[in-house]
Amino acid sequence: MESGSVGWQPERPHGFDALPYLWLLHRGPTRDWPAFRWDGHHTATSWDHLESSLELLLDSWMEQLPLHLPGDWASFVVGCARDRPRHLRVGYSQDRGQLSLMVDHRTTAEEPGLEETMQERGWQVRDRGWWRAVFAEEDPAAARSAARLLVADVRARRSSCPDELVAWELTVNDHGRLWLPGIGMPVN
Repeated sequence: MESGSVGWQPERPHGFDALPYLWLLHRGPTRDWPAFRWDGHHTATSWDHLESSLELLLDSWMEQLPLHLPGDWASFVVGCARDRPRHLRVGYSQDRGQLSLMVDHRTTAEEPGLEETMQERGWQVRDRGWWRAVFAEEDPAAARSAARLLVADVRARRSSCPDELVAWELTVNDHGRLWLPGIGMPVN
């Protein structure tokens, strides 16, 4: 599939569900890294497209990682161009049976109503400067809830479009690199 067939127009279907792969794992030498040879990651054209692409990706992790890579975890980090240096970490842990999101608030000044604002957005607990949210893999809405929270959070940080985001540290158990054509945002 060519990149032009995925999500060019916000009013049309995004096409992420038509990609041949939402994720691939490479555990070989860096010189064989497929992202150097293949078309890269596709950026969503709207927040709805991003939310949907993330839901598809996270659902595929929960369904496929236990079969292909038993016991491994997968994660990536998301940064917002308008809210540096704060970042958000997304992960799936088979051992814990959960999707988790964490956002760094260690450098955020305490503002009145911050806790209520974060909880309204969907964050569950604050621990040592990080807000966390956990979604059990048994919950059929886990991937949707995680994707919705990620999009709500980056939009609340004044991001105007998915192109202002960047993902990095795409990994599985720190023993391989992920290629995520279905992530819906730029990747560094």
